[in-house]
Amino acid sequence: MKEEYLTPIEVARELRVSTQSVSKWCRLGKLKAIRAGRSWRITRADLNEFTRRGVPQEGESPKASGLALSY
Repeated sequence: MKEEYLTPIEVARELRVSTQSVSKWCRLGKLKAIRAGRSWRITRADLNEFTRRGVPQEGESPKASGLALSY
């Protein structure tokens, strides 16, 4: 099965957020993504996992959004 890759613009449109937010989440590692040149690509599976955990709100701590690492 071929993996579907989305651009930050497509992800932003689906989540109804800015492309800057999507790029920031990718850069910070909150949204799993790969670099394709100077831009990001997000798999459909990684986007589904991200939305299942809950999209972080601006200024929200990683712990509050469920994104904190536990050891």
